[in-house]
Amino acid sequence: MKVTGNLSDWSGDYLIVYETGNVAFNGGLSSFDAVGNTIAVTITDNKIEANATTNAAKFTIAPTSGGYYSIKGASGKYIGVSSYKNGLSTSTSAIANSISVSSGTASITVSTSGGTMTLKYNSASDQTRFRYFTSGQKDIQLYKLGSSSGGGSSDPVATATVTSYFSNVTASSAVLNAAFSNATGGIDSKGFCWGTSSSNLSNRQPVSGDSFTFTLSGLTENQIYYFKAYVSEWNASTEQYEERTSGIKSFVASAPIQYNYLTGYGMPDISGRSVSQRASGTLSSRNDNWYSYSTNNNQCQIAVHTYTNGSPNNTKTCNYVVMYDGTKYAPVWTAHTMNSTYWPDNNVGRNEDWDDDPAISLNQQRGLNNAGTVGYSRGHLVASDYRQTTSEQNKQTFYLTNMQPQYQS
Repeated sequence: MKVTGNLSDWSGDYLIVYETGNVAFNGGLSSFDAVGNTIAVTITDNKIEANATTNAAKFTIAPTSGGYYSIKGASGKYIGVSSYKNGLSTSTSAIANSISVSSGTASITVSTSGGTMTLKYNSASDQTRFRYFTSGQKDIQLYKLGSSSGGGSSDPVATATVTSYFSNVTASSAVLNAAFSNATGGIDSKGFCWGTSSSNLSNRQPVSGDSFTFTLSGLTENQIYYFKAYVSEWNASTEQYEERTSGIKSFVASAPIQYNYLTGYGMPDISGRSVSQRASGTLSSRNDNWYSYSTNNNQCQIAVHTYTNGSPNNTKTCNYVVMYDGTKYAPVWTAHTMNSTYWPDNNVGRNEDWDDDPAISLNQQRGLNNAGTVGYSRGHLVASDYRQTTSEQNKQTFYLTNMQPQYQS
């Protein structure tokens, strides 16, 4: 398919074409700079049928450093030019080219110490060759090989499966990662869409090269960000590129937790739970900087509750951790440490104030506030008496996720 405008990523297989002469640069040659370095092609509706001859003449474009691209023929040799003089190099090493397309005309250039050289076609009867020139000669076009089957209703549709995840989240940055598989058509581009609303992923970031990763920076602390990954795959049935995407994921831009609250003494083993942070926040009335984690069970979430005021050196300290099952409307377990240095007993009493846990989805806590009306009382798992440093810290034990129905006579 003819490339009519700029692509965000030029990676892929191409024919370099002089349309007026119905010829393409022969990438299968072992030495490129020769008269008649072409093959004949038939162009119909901006398409060239893929076959053994065209596949043997293709060039593979791949990114190099600095936003440049290498152009490697099917023979394994690279094209370029080394000086400001009409010519064409056949190289075993990549040569940096700049590539752009405007209104269907391709500009492939190499910068030399003497000036810019441009890949063109010389149509003179004693030349008929592709070469880099200082000026003049005929414009060229790029045709991207999206499918080898040549078009038609029996050609494969776009089938790429895209997955994504995030990593290395801080208060101001995060790394977006993705992968794709099962593609039957050529890939034109790939990247990420992101934003602060799941319904408006208006920011678009193309990614080039073999790596499918991008670092978002300049984020706002404690803001929730949403993203998805995409690949643009050739759909031969519709004869156009189709965007295939991952599901929408989210993360909270927050600094790494001071301590790894999900490991260590007293914590159940969660290594097989595929735990990832889903949210964080602050509830000042309970001096709670909380963190919420998803697991590989959509109905099981983990909440970490911390306190700062009254702790040693007023340092953020884990109060307790709870894994909560939204199908049972009950905690699976809680984990807390008893140590008078980090959790001093100041005898602040029972500051009873039962309320929803901000770190657990509210729809998983439905009906928990009616325990007193159905013949049961609320029984603490992390006891109120265990957290007596400040009244705010004590109130964290009165989250509805930290109780089980308790029969009390």
